[in-house]
Amino acid sequence: MIAALVLLTVAQAEMGETPSSRATVELRPTFEPPLSLAELRGPLTLSGAANYEETLSYDLEALLEPDSATVRGRGVVRWTNRGRVPVRELWWHLYLNAFRNERSTFMIESKGMTRRGVRFDPRAPGSVEVTALSARLVDGASAAKLDLTNGFDLLPARTFEAPDDGNDEDRTVMKTPLPFSVAPGQAVDVSMSFVSKLPKLFARAGYVGDFYMVAQWFPKLGVLDVADASGSPRMTDGPAVSAAGPLTEGLEPRWNCHQYHANSEFFSDYGHYRVAITVPDDYQVGATGARIAVREHSDGMVTYVHEQARVHDFAWVADRRCLAIDDDFDPTRDVDATKRAHVAQVLGLSPEDLGLSPVKIKLLIQPEHRAYADRYLDAARAAIQWFGLWYGAYPYPTLTIVDGPSAARAAMGMEYPTLITGGVTWPALPGVGQPESVTVHEFGHQYWYGLVGSNEFEEPWLDEGFTTFSTAKVLAETYGAFAWVPKIGGVPLEPWFGGLRLSEEDKFRVMALWAPDTDAVLRPAWLYRDARSYTANVYFRAALVLSELERVLGDDVFARAMRLYHLRWRYRHPSTHDFQHALEEVSGQSLDAFFANAVRSPGFVDYAIDDLTTRRRATRPPAASSFSSSSSSSSSSRVSLFDTSFVIERRGNIAQAVSVDVAFEDGSRQSVTWDGRYRWHRVTLTSSSAATSARMAEASLSKLDVRRVNDGQTTEREWRAGAAVGTHVLAVLQVFASLIGVLF
Repeated sequence: MIAALVLLTVAQAEMGETPSSRATVELRPTFEPPLSLAELRGPLTLSGAANYEETLSYDLEALLEPDSATVRGRGVVRWTNRGRVPVRELWWHLYLNAFRNERSTFMIESKGMTRRGVRFDPRAPGSVEVTALSARLVDGASAAKLDLTNGFDLLPARTFEAPDDGNDEDRTVMKTPLPFSVAPGQAVDVSMSFVSKLPKLFARAGYVGDFYMVAQWFPKLGVLDVADASGSPRMTDGPAVSAAGPLTEGLEPRWNCHQYHANSEFFSDYGHYRVAITVPDDYQVGATGARIAVREHSDGMVTYVHEQARVHDFAWVADRRCLAIDDDFDPTRDVDATKRAHVAQVLGLSPEDLGLSPVKIKLLIQPEHRAYADRYLDAARAAIQWFGLWYGAYPYPTLTIVDGPSAARAAMGMEYPTLITGGVTWPALPGVGQPESVTVHEFGHQYWYGLVGSNEFEEPWLDEGFTTFSTAKVLAETYGAFAWVPKIGGVPLEPWFGGLRLSEEDKFRVMALWAPDTDAVLRPAWLYRDARSYTANVYFRAALVLSELERVLGDDVFARAMRLYHLRWRYRHPSTHDFQHALEEVSGQSLDAFFANAVRSPGFVDYAIDDLTTRRRATRPPAASSFSSSSSSSSSSRVSLFDTSFVIERRGNIAQAVSVDVAFEDGSRQSVTWDGRYRWHRVTLTSSSAATSARMAEASLSKLDVRRVNDGQTTEREWRAGAAVGTHVLAVLQVFASLIGVLF
């Protein structure tokens, strides 16, 4: 990796690369004309609130027992059938059961180690045990009350399901048949009691020392796949995936309730959460939503009540050591008027259309990281500003940022509604971008995971890829290029690599080379070959896909399409098909071929220039005139001819047309175009001047081209010799780095 990074930087400096200009690419038009600015103004100024239809509500109580790392919970879930047919069963996620033992699907897939190098401790497992579960149909609009005596007991008939792999040892999905039908539009109240044992911090949830990350801690309902307004099932992109039941001919609903996988995250419906959290009074608590009440108890405990509507999860953290810092985002202070006017112009709106709301920010930070507090807060304000201007105002009144201890890295860099976790790797110099980049990235999930409820099981790129792409844009606007510093054993090599500054797109290309042709961008999370392929495609190649769409469609068109897609699908569950449709509406172009190649197919783009030579061929006299004689010709009047030859290679799997610019010593240039379908194409040119270079034309240079160092060649021998020596030296460094474990 070190070799790839350094070589990429050196090559760009030597070849004088600049960010590629936007190309004019002809695409097959769709049958419908693009939406006009007048037609877009309404959709681009909506808040998305009209999309919200409350499907469920959780009213929960949680008691933390630190000595046993246990959360005792109880409460009532109200679920409303938003489908078109009656429902006779409920499907639940029991995520913490992934950590019961080493035989769960999560443990088998991960081999007991997360992508961050954290190992599972079998001596400190985690689990969630449902001790009581009863259900009754809601009578009118009566409020749900915790009542385990009335209603039908669901536990005797419950079963554990493994819809994805048939693993009988997995307990992360529970099915509870109902003794009655829940008609369309009808609601059912489920009263529950449960005991959640937190594991030693391993994957996103658990404890270490006095720090408790309480995530995916309660029985959580899956998502009922329902028909659309026409009565047809929702389109599913990608390969067929196992489902928790059929959705055939509109007769039987299907619960989208996948097992907890090593590479997957979460998917659930939107609703209203009210949670009362009781902890010892010397603990700080951060949680989803706004704090609406505090109740102190005589036994040294305190209860914090948090509430939030229009979210699809609830997480909280309790920590004895952290410091609490309250701050805010004030749009009158923190939004630059010039920047707002520019974004409005790009979107075809007025600056008044881009009004943002104030946000209360709470930072829970470790005492040893106190010096990074302002950097956390500045990054959060930048993210709230830019995501709000580009995609729509952040609608929640609060944002909580959690900075955990160094031993809690397995829980850092995560997102939950209105609550994100950051993380600082010592020493975090300002030019390296920690904690800035992780703060912006995790806040970005508030948009592509939180506000737009992407299915992280089946189409994870709609969250991770969109967030990675959007994060890069915010970082570029706010900070410019950060240094990319590798680590050995978790220690950043800042003294040696602090000057290695790459654009975010260059980082994407390097990381996409981890597994360039193993899997497609669009694929269910657990079906990727391994964690490397998942990361390379879902994060980095997906971000390059969006960068290429921005280049092909143009900045303005792409910006409008992204905002339209976001606001149209706030509080709902879109698919890749829905995103493509938004792009085509705004651009008036068909993107079928693009999505087929770049999103739905494995492979990568890599075009290279090779074997560039230019030789003096012969001399010939100038064209004779009627007033000259052959005897008057001299050698000085002869014209030199040069033969130039080079090969354009398609080293990647994806074929596309490319253009090459050839420069000559006399300042002239020639352009060559090739359809890119075969693996290689030799070009020969005859000219009156020697060639100096052949480079991919900026207008045809795809953002998906993962190896930029081979996009051009020069005839200057000194540069090529130096680069060759450097390549061998850096290759040795790369092997050495891989042996000692370089982490990004």
